Amino acid sequence: MKRTIIHQDNEFNNKFKRKNPELNLVRIPHDILNLILNQLTPIDIINLSSLDHEFRTYFASMIFSKVKTTWSNLIDEIDGKRTFLKRYRYFIRQLRIIDCYSYGEWQIDVFSDLTHLYPHLTTILINSRNSSNWLKYRGNDDITQLTLYFEKDHLESQNQFLSENPKNINQIIRNESLTAITNPRIFSIEHIANFKMLRKLCLYDYHFNWEIQSIGNPVLLIDEVSLHNCTWEYPFKLSQFNYNHNMTKLNISYKNDNPFIHSERFNSFIKNEDKEEDFQSLEVLSINILYDDSHSFFIPADYSYIQRKDICGFINHEKYPNLRQLTFHGWILKLYDFESFPKSISRDDNNLELLDLEIFDTLSALCLANTETYLIRIPHYFDIIPHPKNMNHQDKLERNAQVINETHYIILEYPIQTIKTFDKDHISNVIKITDYNSITPMKKTLFVRVNNYEDNIFNSDDLLNVKLCWPAIYPFDFRISHQYLHLNELIPTTSDDSFDLYIRIDYEFFGQTYDRDMYLSENEELQFQLYINKLPNKWIPIPLELYDILIYIIDIAILFGWNIIPYIISTVTSV
Repeated sequence: MKRTIIHQDNEFNNKFKRKNPELNLVRIPHDILNLILNQLTPIDIINLSSLDHEFRTYFASMIFSKVKTTWSNLIDEIDGKRTFLKRYRYFIRQLRIIDCYSYGEWQIDVFSDLTHLYPHLTTILINSRNSSNWLKYRGNDDITQLTLYFEKDHLESQNQFLSENPKNINQIIRNESLTAITNPRIFSIEHIANFKMLRKLCLYDYHFNWEIQSIGNPVLLIDEVSLHNCTWEYPFKLSQFNYNHNMTKLNISYKNDNPFIHSERFNSFIKNEDKEEDFQSLEVLSINILYDDSHSFFIPADYSYIQRKDICGFINHEKYPNLRQLTFHGWILKLYDFESFPKSISRDDNNLELLDLEIFDTLSALCLANTETYLIRIPHYFDIIPHPKNMNHQDKLERNAQVINETHYIILEYPIQTIKTFDKDHISNVIKITDYNSITPMKKTLFVRVNNYEDNIFNSDDLLNVKLCWPAIYPFDFRISHQYLHLNELIPTTSDDSFDLYIRIDYEFFGQTYDRDMYLSENEELQFQLYINKLPNKWIPIPLELYDILIYIIDIAILFGWNIIPYIISTVTSV
């Protein structure tokens, strides 16, 4: 029986019909995928890799390109006792050793084995509490980026060694915090002379004091240097990192409480007073002051000032002929005549392409924040709930606001300062609320429980001073009050019926805008600072911020009254 022509054509088409494969994330073009992955965090990529075998295989090279390990685990990898990193040896490009271990630094030459173990490794980060002179006896011709930093809380390998002590040998463990103060961590460029291919150097909390004449001028190709909280002393100059005229990028940053930013050596660098500094090859310069969350919108008294002429000193064709980018973040600059500042930058005198200023005006300290204060006296009859424990470290730094309902929140743990702990304890007074709907604003309430930590913060008749500060640019209205409530009235699901004192904070958005879509949001972030202080005197409400000053004034007045006035009277009457 002969087949029809139509049937034969359908059979031919079905036989050679190309099946469209299912389109998923790992099958899209590689360039597009890279653009997507640049918007993701490492945790997001790890979560993607857990979907199935195909995703895990595809993302393995990204996940294991940067790995971290301890000294003990790395030694076991070298000795073959562990093989976890060995399975991904061709993916590893960056290795971070997270714990301090002096024995590993001085006695074990891991650098000689790293290239063999991880052929594509180019970047190493080492947590070291010591000076860098141990690196004089190490070397590697494949490492291009080296970072030396210090985190004193990571001592995993040392603790493991101390725990394995079958002969019960007495161990002498030095105080890390005391050692960091009395023995600065010294770095010298000659310590890394055997890292011939090093291009990027990053240092945290090191001190420099070497003289350029005392080193052998190692042949290095370092073109980028990053210094974080590093200090130096005379006769050292920062340009000594550029002894071979090869450095093109210099990044300098300090925490706001670092006293070195007020030192003569640092100011000499900022003001370009040393005419012998040589930065002819420099193309990118960044000098930043960093602040933690507790200083997100408040300027402390020791804030660092910079002048217009200091910035213009870096825009100098003679000293910085190749400078293309200049960055200053976290400084105070007098902006009363800022209009004349751009005019003072002559395009004929420099090759600058980018000037990045993230600065504060000196007048902003006068109008930066609104303040609401409230005074509470603990009632004589109030039965203070026992609270024998102190706050844990995490609660001192992070706020955990529980949601009661759509309009009410509660914080059960909040630090209370006294005259003994004021400006001594490391705490955060910042509260962040991220789900305020400014499109349809409504009044919301936050309750903050006042706990008598260790049963000795406050007693009956004591005064509590509550201060709330928020940026002047925030269109929010705040009101402070207090209430005495049972906890199960606020959180019905709990069986705790303790009767406590609560600070009540009512807030509401009142802003108006010409473009609601651009400036209003269903998840507006609100940030403010709340201070709860127990005042030292029950009858005279002297704020803790002014207590030392008032005591000093009173002492001066007493001294003047008992000694100076009688002398003046006796002198006048004798005449």
